[in-house]
Amino acid sequence: MRRKNGIRLATGAMAITGSLLMAPMANADASGIQLDTRTWTRSCGTKYQATMGSNYARTLKVGGGSCKGDAWVRVRWAGGWSSWRHHSRDVEIRLVGVSQSQHKGCSSCTVYTLPI
Repeated sequence: MRRKNGIRLATGAMAITGSLLMAPMANADASGIQLDTRTWTRSCGTKYQATMGSNYARTLKVGGGSCKGDAWVRVRWAGGWSSWRHHSRDVEIRLVGVSQSQHKGCSSCTVYTLPI
């Protein structure tokens, strides 16, 4: 009987430890690359999410609200900024060596730079 309780306790401790070890991975992509993220909501109520890693940047129009603005993104790499790219919902740039990214929710909206 003691052994059963000991096994249950050890299993429970492993489950807790496992979840604690996984928590920091929430800021990494599937390949383990560390990510920076930022979320913002425009005055019209639409939510956007910016993500940046060392090999890409992405802006996602999450939804809600009434904004008509696209998701916009550009990256700093090789010593300069790329041109802006945009899409109605989801836009991504993939380049090795991204050092910063900029994101916005319309052509004339506030620009958010990652890393913060």
